[in-house]
Amino acid sequence: RLRNLYVDRLAFLPATITDADHLYLRSTPVPRALESLQQAFTGLYPPSARVAAFPPPTILTRTAQDETLFPNDSNCRRFAALARAFAQRTADRWNTTPEMDYLNKKLAQYMPPESPRVQVDSHPRLSGIMDSINATRAHGPATRLPAPFYDPKVIEIIERIGVEEWYSGYRESTEYRTLGIGGLMGDVVARMVGSAEQSAADGDYEL
Repeated sequence: RLRNLYVDRLAFLPATITDADHLYLRSTPVPRALESLQQAFTGLYPPSARVAAFPPPTILTRTAQDETLFPNDSNCRRFAALARAFAQRTADRWNTTPEMDYLNKKLAQYMPPESPRVQVDSHPRLSGIMDSINATRAHGPATRLPAPFYDPKVIEIIERIGVEEWYSGYRESTEYRTLGIGGLMGDVVARMVGSAEQSAADGDYEL
């Protein structure tokens, strides 16, 4: 679909590529992000759209503590503290609700003995259960979980709570937004300045 849109229909990208010098491929160190980038590149430029001598493209990553492509709480204690506070507020708000009781009616039988009740902060966390559901929905029948995980009401409740846990801070707190997006915006500004000044900061190097 990406190739059909950006190459065939809009002609934003060339139909074939002969070298990797003009490519800038960047991923976070999260394995699924790296795999997604590899799959996206292969979709845009399958082997038939590359010259025979085309080398394996370089994918740039940063160490986890230096990553800016996602809000990074590993190198900012204040951001980490705020993230924990919003997550705890979500747990306090939802763990004893009728919605959570419904999730437990459907899913508690699959929870481990050491954490028998589904909760925002259970083990696995509710957000981890959501990740597993979404991963199996993307990868097909061979990875399917038991049917209760795909109950429409189960999915609706999990997604509603998950969105609150992960994103309410950005809606409610200017400080949270600033800390969450500041690193990436710093990179963008540095690139813009580097491009205007024609310096190495325009992206010819990467930390």
